[in-house]
Amino acid sequence: MRSSSPTTAASILVVPLLATLLLVVVAQRAGAVNCDVQQLVPCLPVMTKGTDPSAVCCRALKEQQLCMCKYMKDERLKSYFSNPIAPKVAASCGTPWPLAVKRVCLDNNYKL
Repeated sequence: MRSSSPTTAASILVVPLLATLLLVVVAQRAGAVNCDVQQLVPCLPVMTKGTDPSAVCCRALKEQQLCMCKYMKDERLKSYFSNPIAPKVAASCGTPWPLAVKRVCLDNNYKL
């Protein structure tokens, strides 16, 4: 029977440690998001008329991505974020906007 090398044993310990560290960093980053819909003002013409998004709009969408559920639940804002143009704008900006987002966000059990 072959014994495991020190490198293999170290890998077995390091991989879960790195995965845990990555999850902690992502969770901290997600908690640090400042949900400020005013940052999305450059996207207003895009969301209402379907024009091409500017670099400023795309940057704002990426920065506010974790706030989309909050915006979709807000009665004053949801018409902008629930319309069929929103996923197209996000795609133009290279920002993920999965179809499931709308379902997850509108679920009453979801809280930001």
